[in-house]
Amino acid sequence: MASQPNPVHPVQLRNVFVSEIHGARSPLLDPTQPLSVPPYDLEQKMELLKPDAMVLTYRLYTAPLELMMATSKNAFYFDVQVTAEFSIGTEMPREQIEIFSSAGALLVLWPFVRQTVADLSMRLGFPPLYLPVLTVPIVAPAQTECLVNDRK
Repeated sequence: MASQPNPVHPVQLRNVFVSEIHGARSPLLDPTQPLSVPPYDLEQKMELLKPDAMVLTYRLYTAPLELMMATSKNAFYFDVQVTAEFSIGTEMPREQIEIFSSAGALLVLWPFVRQTVADLSMRLGFPPLYLPVLTVPIVAPAQTECLVNDRK
């Protein structure tokens, strides 16, 4: 007996905005030299607004400038927060909401985060600093077939 595939629940991006942005550079930094991507951390916060909507906030930040300057004169600090509102189906199980918020949403919002960091570095007088591109995981053919069959 074949197992029933999980139903597909639509998720739609309603709104996205930069909710916070901070940046600073070391006074010793040479603006003619390209910047290298400093080590950064990523935090995520999810909030269900109502049964059919969720808000996700991603915060990407480096160590404070003073700490980074102690180890390198090529120090560039940033703290960027991007917030997005998604509409979700009312029947979407909490488990699938958690899965989307931890993986899928980041793929949707990462271009906004990358552009914000690149713009911030240019406003500080440097060439754009581009964060790495995220890759999309490959879906197994059996999973793809289930998704296609569900839509017929």
